[in-house]
Amino acid sequence: MTNRLSEATLRNWRRLAVTDSSERLQARANKTSSKRRIVPLEYLTNRRNLSRLQQLLALLAGKDCRQPDVLFSLGRNLLRRKNILDRPHVQAVLADYPWQVIAELETYPLPEDEFDFLGLLYQCLKSEGEKNRQGSYYTPLPLIHQLLQEVSCPEHADWLDPCCGSGAFLLAAPVRQPQQLTGIDIDELAVMLAKINLLLKFPEQEFSPRIFCRNFLHPWPDELLAGSGLHTGLQYDCIVSNPPWGACLPSRTGAAVNLPAEETFSSMLQQSYRLLRPGGELHFLLPESALQIKAHREFRRFLLQDCRLHKISVFRNRFAGVSSRSIGVSISRNPPGAEFCFCQDGASISLFRKTILQDEQLRVQFLSVQDRRILSALYERQAATLAGSTWGLGIVTGDNRGKLRDCGGDGWEAVYTGREISEYQLHPPRKFIRFDRSQLQQAAPDWLYRAPVKLVYKFISPRPVFTCDQGQHLFLNSANMLIPAIPGLDCLTVLAFLNSLLFRYIYQKQFTDLKVLQGNLLRLPFPAVSSRQDRCLSQLAQGILAGEADCRAELENQVFAAFAVPDRDRDYILEQLQKS
Repeated sequence: MTNRLSEATLRNWRRLAVTDSSERLQARANKTSSKRRIVPLEYLTNRRNLSRLQQLLALLAGKDCRQPDVLFSLGRNLLRRKNILDRPHVQAVLADYPWQVIAELETYPLPEDEFDFLGLLYQCLKSEGEKNRQGSYYTPLPLIHQLLQEVSCPEHADWLDPCCGSGAFLLAAPVRQPQQLTGIDIDELAVMLAKINLLLKFPEQEFSPRIFCRNFLHPWPDELLAGSGLHTGLQYDCIVSNPPWGACLPSRTGAAVNLPAEETFSSMLQQSYRLLRPGGELHFLLPESALQIKAHREFRRFLLQDCRLHKISVFRNRFAGVSSRSIGVSISRNPPGAEFCFCQDGASISLFRKTILQDEQLRVQFLSVQDRRILSALYERQAATLAGSTWGLGIVTGDNRGKLRDCGGDGWEAVYTGREISEYQLHPPRKFIRFDRSQLQQAAPDWLYRAPVKLVYKFISPRPVFTCDQGQHLFLNSANMLIPAIPGLDCLTVLAFLNSLLFRYIYQKQFTDLKVLQGNLLRLPFPAVSSRQDRCLSQLAQGILAGEADCRAELENQVFAAFAVPDRDRDYILEQLQKS
């Protein structure tokens, strides 16, 4: 099956006049096609077990074994070690899975101090592409504990994880009876692992784990509900989950409810909310992008208007292969409150719903009162933006290993990447390419690459990092191109603003992406400047490009002056940048 391009990529191609719609172009050049396997070190409870895990993976790599047989055999292994494999209720659970037992794996020495060894191994066996398409990244134990710190449900509470994976949240839930735990997942293998994990968690009790293999967002037939013990009413006191990130719903047909959200995590949260008892709690782990980007505006409206939002916490922990930071969202089935708590980097502030609802995009930002005052003053001096400028994407070869090399030669041309870009500098190239458009998966129009003057910037970066290219060079897709069109501002003046400390402050206070997105750059405010100021800033930028480092301090002074920033605010801005 061919993986199709995302709508964002198609929009970029349309904007850049990329018209080749062949299968070569339709194959996605991103992680969804990756066959690479990653050991999720963040999911490892004891780092001393890494070598044993690697030995097992090496053993499996040398065998032609099916994943279900491997995981089934290792699950039996753990149950045997717990001395419960032969118990009738355990055998009844295993009888649902007609997979073969691999004798060597059923007796293989496994670490006994891992929180979820089966889930860890399953993540290792999945390819990066498969995990990316499914949005399937299991939650590390430290993040689980951080999220569960917000739970205030009583001991007898009924818990639900609507996309439980191998059951990590259910394993960590502070309950005494397995009947209090319900899990749902679309992945049959993950459901089996979650059932085995719960049997291991409650070895002294006889029970059938309440873990169900279903799509939580699809309607369930009445006969299935009757036989499963699940209900569609408000029955749960606490719902906790790490829903898939990035996985989009393929169709609204047959959806359980009419949800406007495009991302699965948003639909999961809204549907879960409907299953809470009045006063019940919901705690979800979500990508930080849910707080700001336009695509999730209606999701934020739901959080602010339809439920009681208690707390948002930004977590430092990241998942292997995932660039976005994670956030914890804690809500309850109660009327909305006036404010909620926002925690980040050890600091905590109160944000008012009314203030956020006045913002057209409903962005949720960690801004102090002073930050809000300073940003408001800066935007009051806005005279222009980069709207109307020309943007260009770097080349996507589709096969860097085959189409790039480390040296030049006849017909081979230097091609630059984001690694060669730093502020005001374009470092020597590391790669060379034979520029034949017919052999490339994606390329901007030639005139963009060959423009006599253009700005280029790192794509993967927490802040804008720009330089000027006056050599008509080629760039790969880790670098993007910009030809600014702001009346009264020279191209190098725009460069001076984009690289300035003031713009770094504006950007970092408003955007948390680890990629420099065009939409974010379009929201940066450019002030009105006189022709004298324009010449001064342009000359200072040219001086820095030429290696005159002493021009930098004067350039920063000129940028602050263009926005009429008072000294006390300048001191605060510089202090904030030092902290970051």
